[in-house]
Amino acid sequence: MTEPYEIEKDVPMNRKEEMEKRYPLDRMEIGDSFFIPKNDLLSEGGSWNAAAAAVRTVVKNYCRRNPGKAFRTKTIADPDRNVNGLRVWRIEDVKVKPTASKKKAKK
Repeated sequence: MTEPYEIEKDVPMNRKEEMEKRYPLDRMEIGDSFFIPKNDLLSEGGSWNAAAAAVRTVVKNYCRRNPGKAFRTKTIADPDRNVNGLRVWRIEDVKVKPTASKKKAKK
C-alpha cells in the first residue's frame, strides 16, 4: 500500500518569521513607510481582504514582540503608480507601561 503523504525532514515550521522578513519592519524609522501593491498581495492567493488582514497581523505580531514600536496600515490608492494597495507607516514610539506582577508580595 502506498502512503498518501511523503514524510519530510527538517522543514522549518515558523512561517511568522518568514512573513516578517518579507517586510522591512525592523529597518524602518519613524516617518518611513512602504507600499504593497494589491496585485502583489493577490498573487499569493485568496481575497484582497484576507491578504490585507494577513499583513496587518504580521505588523501587529511584530509590535507585540518589539514593545514600544508602533505602525499604522491603510488601504489606499497610490496615484504615482496608479494602483491600489496597502501602505504601512512607522509612527511615533509608544510608551510601554510597566506590567504589575501578578503575584502579591508576601508580608
